[in-house]
Amino acid sequence: AAISNRGTVSLFSSTIARNGAAGSTAAAAVAAEAGSRFVLLNTIVADNTLAADTSGAFVSHGTNLIGNAAAATGLQPSGILRDLIGGQQSAPVIAGVVGPLAAHGGPTRTMLPLAASWAIDAGRSFGRQSADQRGAERMLDGPDRSRPLDVQGQVDIGAVEFGTFFVNDTRDLLDEAASPLAGLVAADPLQAGPQVS
Repeated sequence: AAISNRGTVSLFSSTIARNGAAGSTAAAAVAAEAGSRFVLLNTIVADNTLAADTSGAFVSHGTNLIGNAAAATGLQPSGILRDLIGGQQSAPVIAGVVGPLAAHGGPTRTMLPLAASWAIDAGRSFGRQSADQRGAERMLDGPDRSRPLDVQGQVDIGAVEFGTFFVNDTRDLLDEAASPLAGLVAADPLQAGPQVS
C-alpha cells in the first residue's frame, strides 16, 4: 500500500495515484487498518495498479474521487458529500483520472487531472485551500478544453487544478518578489490575455 494507516490520518486536497509494483501483495493503494481513523476530503485515490484503490473503513468529509473502492466503507456517493465512487455495487471503475507525475510548475512534481477527468469542477469550494500543490490559485475556472461552455466557478478534486500552466520564475515582470512561489497562471488557455501560452 502507498499508505497503510493504523492510527489517525487526514488527507485534504491530495492525489494518491499510479502506485503499485510488480508482484505486490498489497490489497489496495490506501488502506485503513482496523481501529484506525482515516479522513478524506477533496482527495483523488485512483489509477493505482493494485487490486483496489482503497480498503477498510474511511470517514468522508466529501467530494472525493475513488477509482476502485472495492469493499471500502464510509464513502458517500450521494447526498451532500458527493463522493465519486467506482468499483462498488454496479458502478464501473473510474480510470484515466490523472496524468503522469511531471513538472507543472511549483516546488514539486505533480499529476494534473486529464482533460476528461471526473475530478474537474467536482470539488468543494467552501472552505477550500487558497492555493494548490504548486502554489497556483486553488479555484481557476473558465472554459476547459473538454468543456468549452464551462463557466462554473468550482474547485477540482485533488492536489492540482486542471487547465493551468503555472510559471515560477522571478525573471518575469509579473512575479511578486516577496513570494518565491508567485507566478503567472494561464487561467483560461482558450482566451487571449494575461496568460502563458
